[in-house]
Amino acid sequence: MPPLPDRPAAGAPPLAAFLPTPPAALPRRAAAAAAAAMRATGLPRRRLPSRCGAGRAPPLPPLPCRGAPVPVVTASAGGGGGDGPRRSVFTEPPSAAAAGASAAGEAAAASRALEAWLVDNGVYLSDKSSWGRAPHPLAIANETTDDGEPSGRGLIAVKGVVQGEPLFKLPLTVLLTKEVALKTFGAAMPPDTDDFIAIATLLIRERSLGDASFYAPYLGVLPADEELTPLFRWSDEEMAWLAGSPTVAAAASLRRKVASEYADANGPDGLFGRTRSVFDPAVFTEAAWEWAFAVLFSRLVLLRGSGTLALVPYADLLNHNPYCGAYIDTFQENFTGEGYVCVFTDRPYGKMEQVYTTYGQKTNAELLLLYGFVVDRNPYDAVDVSVAVDEADPMYARKVKFLEGAGQEEGSSVAFPLYADRYPMELIEYLRFCVATEEEMDSGADWGDFVCERNEVAVAQALLGACTAALSGYMRTLDEDDALVRDRGTYSMLSLKQRAALRQVRGEKRILKRTIANTQKEMQTPRMLFTSLNS
Repeated sequence: MPPLPDRPAAGAPPLAAFLPTPPAALPRRAAAAAAAAMRATGLPRRRLPSRCGAGRAPPLPPLPCRGAPVPVVTASAGGGGGDGPRRSVFTEPPSAAAAGASAAGEAAAASRALEAWLVDNGVYLSDKSSWGRAPHPLAIANETTDDGEPSGRGLIAVKGVVQGEPLFKLPLTVLLTKEVALKTFGAAMPPDTDDFIAIATLLIRERSLGDASFYAPYLGVLPADEELTPLFRWSDEEMAWLAGSPTVAAAASLRRKVASEYADANGPDGLFGRTRSVFDPAVFTEAAWEWAFAVLFSRLVLLRGSGTLALVPYADLLNHNPYCGAYIDTFQENFTGEGYVCVFTDRPYGKMEQVYTTYGQKTNAELLLLYGFVVDRNPYDAVDVSVAVDEADPMYARKVKFLEGAGQEEGSSVAFPLYADRYPMELIEYLRFCVATEEEMDSGADWGDFVCERNEVAVAQALLGACTAALSGYMRTLDEDDALVRDRGTYSMLSLKQRAALRQVRGEKRILKRTIANTQKEMQTPRMLFTSLNS
């Protein structure tokens, strides 16, 4: 099995490695197909930067404070002197947690148990200064909000934090990794087991142990099964709100892949099937498998310093902000050489601000697919459009044969991402080839450069057609979406998933509309249509 996606907070391996046709994979696959096609011509190909500066990340404004934390109880940050655990300023007093009368009390108790476990395993969380050591700057907030929506637990600065300050040091002994899984299962798990499979299996086992698990306090703060809402776990009724969106196919693809991997593992020659005495069928069920993968997709981190995929307790409480540049990674102590996990802040934080990390430069489609949320002000948001050679083209057979030689299946379309301010030049190069006449094909044109005005106008018309076709597939217009959002009474009655779906398709339509408007405007000067900003 190829590598699976990790939590991109540490620069994870691409989602494309796991999904047959995910939205994240489509841009890379499309670019590869276009590049292969260009190379197959034997002609020089010059890669040009995309319109409006594509090929570079959009300029990032200062990190906003996206949503204020919602405290459970605003108690003071007292308790725990020395290196002992501190009580979060956002957790309820012990008496309320002991009563266990509310979900908030249970959440507070789980957070305190996690803090105590971390301290027992060498993590410094004290709110007191010691010789050469400042107080720990963070506390757990059991409830936070982002863009007006609940976002679960988070980490809050309980004092001013300067840029570049280390937020914590976590020993490698608290991590869940493939190495731990191999030691746990011994000969029952082959050394070449995929990292995702190994960690998912370990996670299922540890959860089945309950309080007897070493990781029990960490497992206690993981989302419950019903709280894990990545898109691939939505019901058909919930998916209906995304009708017309490329995310529907991506979710179905991921759902099939997860089920397929379980079937392989549970088969007679699979990981579970070979050793039923170790992998109890009553424990390693398909439901447990899906839960474990939902946890991994949203929390697993690639620690680049060590090249290790891991679940990182405490660090994975940091929520995502697309304007943040702070990553979770491993480092080494100067004198002892011991490794630890740390996050260094990329900006200063004021007291009581939520502290963020980044899950990577992810589109909203990827965030919704793996995490279950979207970001309204996502500078990396994109929507995929599919293009293909027109079957009515007199040159159809010749072009398809050429593309087949470059690795594209006959009759298949290629998807490219459209961004709010740009589109990839691979899309333009591919369309230049798709709309080329026999004369233009015989001329040995370099599709990476301007061919002729006729070709450039045809490219623009094809792009407009693709965007228009994509817009026609939605069940509501952008104006109707906008009206629904403005009607705060109706909008507030929608479920969290319905609101996320609405925001997702609304963002896609905005990008498509903007691309249409920009292309129509630039068609007034065909010679400069796709080159004026790329020279």
